[in-house]
Amino acid sequence: MITVPEGKYTARAKAWGFCKASTGTDQLAIMFEFKSADGARKRLTFYGFCNSEENARRTMATMRMCGWDGMGPATEAQGLDSNEVEIVVEDDHYRAEGDSKIKYVNSIQALRINELTAPQKEALNAKLAQWQTPSRGLRQGPAMPKPQSDPQPEEPGGDDIPF
Repeated sequence: MITVPEGKYTARAKAWGFCKASTGTDQLAIMFEFKSADGARKRLTFYGFCNSEENARRTMATMRMCGWDGMGPATEAQGLDSNEVEIVVEDDHYRAEGDSKIKYVNSIQALRINELTAPQKEALNAKLAQWQTPSRGLRQGPAMPKPQSDPQPEEPGGDDIPF
């Protein structure tokens, strides 16, 4: 029994292969390794089913996220250990209480933006420069200085107050 707190973890495939479930369903098993919140290395296995076209497509999408290039037979896939992925871990109430399972495998999201063209950057810089003028209330010049530390209290008896 492997117990891992529910949540999202960055993981990498360590071993994989196609097999049959106890029900006879064809499936892909991928063992992922990741670090838990306490820093300990953990391993959990994800099972992708091939019992319908939709499930097979989802299983092959998981293979691609892990690094499979789609070349050659899927059952002989290589490179699933190429990419880090995000796994979503939850309690597995079906098998045993306290056991954990991988519910989803997701690609790690990168910042997705449309880069500005050179003319767009120039126009934006001009606009930002206008807003940066002193009349708009924004400082020009070096960054604001760090705040001064609190003054140290005087030693007792070191003042001229009689009480």
